[in-house]
Amino acid sequence: MNSVRLTSSAVLLSTDDRCQRASYLSQQWELHIKSPMAALYQAIEAGLQSSSEDAGVAAGDELMTIAVQRGLDTDQSDLLGHATHLASISDMVTWLLRPEKAWQRPADIQLGDITWKSSAFMHGNNGLRRVILVDHWSAERELAESLSWRTMGESAVHDMPMTEYVVVIGPQRDGRRHGPLSKGYVHPVNGDLRLRKRDGESFGPTWGRAFRENAGFSREEWLEVLIEDGCLTDCILTVEVPVPEHAPEIRELAQKKLQRIQNTVELPEPQLSQCFSPIHPCQFKSCCPYWRLPSEKSGFLRLPPEPRPLLP
Repeated sequence: MNSVRLTSSAVLLSTDDRCQRASYLSQQWELHIKSPMAALYQAIEAGLQSSSEDAGVAAGDELMTIAVQRGLDTDQSDLLGHATHLASISDMVTWLLRPEKAWQRPADIQLGDITWKSSAFMHGNNGLRRVILVDHWSAERELAESLSWRTMGESAVHDMPMTEYVVVIGPQRDGRRHGPLSKGYVHPVNGDLRLRKRDGESFGPTWGRAFRENAGFSREEWLEVLIEDGCLTDCILTVEVPVPEHAPEIRELAQKKLQRIQNTVELPEPQLSQCFSPIHPCQFKSCCPYWRLPSEKSGFLRLPPEPRPLLP
């Protein structure tokens, strides 16, 4: 499996904001199976960083490797079809976002004796960028992302503006994403692919529904229809976020919180209302509400300890 940074300071802080117990446990344990969304992110980021000539294929291969080696946390009975669908999405998204050279992570930054490990990517010499996968995009989600540790925190720590690449993959139904990046319609007579009617109407019952992984169209053909039907700008949005005005205060807050997390030796209390949050379901939801701790027997992987800095 390609080497991908799966943990970062921003992700740790985001987890800690929701539940200190989860942030404590996440430094020691990781659920063996992957949620479909986590698998998509990991596959896309692997493709973006890959040295392969075809980054999209590398992303799709990574997704299938995750599905085989780790498994997907899904109730779908057609596991191969589900994984193939996700691989197709990761292939298309990565191919669209990375036409040329591989994306690079910024170097680690010291906040006092705390090392900030970035979840962002460099964007030129003076900027950062990240990928956000969403069902749909709204003003509320835009505000939430702009104030998140993965945008505001990264920007403040690196003192660089952030470019958010928002990828709208559509709602999920029956294990598949129903959006123009992965789902289209085929004309009943001439077999032409369409993704959206230009008059805003729905396709008739004679049109065949087709998902990209088995529709028989190349990425280039799919992209051409994305552009012709006016879907591309709705599927991939670019949001520019400047360096926050209170960047020094944010860096100080990040250092203080990370120092407290690093120095925590006693298991924090559970935050039971957060275990089954529909927005951020916790990977430890099978443990904490039932007063159990993660273990290899309960489906978790023990993570190697992070190296601690030598203090003077």
